[in-house]
Amino acid sequence: MTEATSAAIAAAARQLLPQLEIDLRLYADAMGARLARDLGLVPWDRVQVLGQLQARIEELRARRVARAPGPGVRVREREGQPLEAIPALWAALLRGRRVRLVREVATSEAAAACLRPFAERLPPGVLTVDDGPGGHDEPLPDGWVEGGVEPARPRVVRVRAGADPELSAYVIARACLRRDGADPRGVRQAFLAAPSATLVRHLRRLLVGARFGPPDDPAVFAGPVTRSVRDDYLAALACWQEAEGVRVLCSGGLLSRGGDPRDYLAPALFEVDEPRPDLPLAGPMLVLNIGSHPPPAEAEVLEVVGGQVGRHEGGNRRVRGALLVERLPAGLPEPRPA
Repeated sequence: MTEATSAAIAAAARQLLPQLEIDLRLYADAMGARLARDLGLVPWDRVQVLGQLQARIEELRARRVARAPGPGVRVREREGQPLEAIPALWAALLRGRRVRLVREVATSEAAAACLRPFAERLPPGVLTVDDGPGGHDEPLPDGWVEGGVEPARPRVVRVRAGADPELSAYVIARACLRRDGADPRGVRQAFLAAPSATLVRHLRRLLVGARFGPPDDPAVFAGPVTRSVRDDYLAALACWQEAEGVRVLCSGGLLSRGGDPRDYLAPALFEVDEPRPDLPLAGPMLVLNIGSHPPPAEAEVLEVVGGQVGRHEGGNRRVRGALLVERLPAGLPEPRPA
C-alpha cells in the first residue's frame, strides 16, 4: 500500500473540514454529556468549551493553512484543556502531516470519539486515535515530533488604580472559581495597586455566594473535584491559614452536600503585603497581593482597568466596561443595585 503524500493528506483534510464542522454541531449534546461525565463540567462551562472549539474550526476553514511537509505529529489531549486537541490536530493534517492523538490520564473521551470516524475517511495510516489514556508517556516513533496543544499558562489579575471594584471582583471570581479551581488557566493571585475594602467586600460575597453542585444542574457555577485536587487544596489551605502575615478573609475548606458523596470545595480568600509568602497555590484559592508585587514571569496577566476587552503590550488582556447581567455564568450572585 502506497503511503499518502503530504499533498494528498492536506487535500483530504481540507475536503473533510466541512463535515467536521457539521459533526461538531450535530453531536454537541453527546460531546457535552461526555464532558460532564468525564470531567464534571457544568452546563455553562460545557457550552463555552464547545463554542470555542466550533469557532476555532471555523477559523481553520476560513484561512488557508500553508502546507508544510514534515514528520508525523503526536498531538495530546491535555488534562484540564478539553477538546483543544481537535483544532491543533486538524491544523497538522492541513499542513500535510500524519497525526496520532494521545490522551493524558485525566481527560475526556469526547475528542477521541469525535475524531475516530475521520480516521477511517482519511487515507490509511494518516490519523491514529489511541483507544485510551497513557500513550503520551510512550517514546515517540522514529521520525515523529511532539506538537499541537501547548500547556495552559496560569493567569493572574492585576487591578489598576481607579478600576471599578465590582467589575474587578467578578473578573477575578469567575477566573478563580471556574471548575472549582481545577482549571489550569485559573486565577489564584490578584495584584492590587492599593488596598480596597470595597473590592474585598464584593469578592467575599461572590466567593461565599457562588453555587457548587452536580454537573447536570444548570444553576451551578462549578461541579465536584477529583480526589487529587481536593487533597492538594486542603494541604495548601493549611499552609496559608497557619502562615504569619496572612490575613484570612474566607477560610475555605470542604463543602457538604447532603446525599452527594462527591468532593466539593469552599473557596478561600487571603490578603498579604509585600513580600508574599512562598506557599503552594491550589484549588479555588485566591491571594490578594497588596502593593508593588511583580506578577510571576511565567503567568499570563489579566489587567482590570475599567472600558473594553482587548489585547495590549506583552500579550496581556485588558478588561474595561460595565457588568452585563445576561452574560454572567450561572451560579454567580447577581450584582447588587447601586
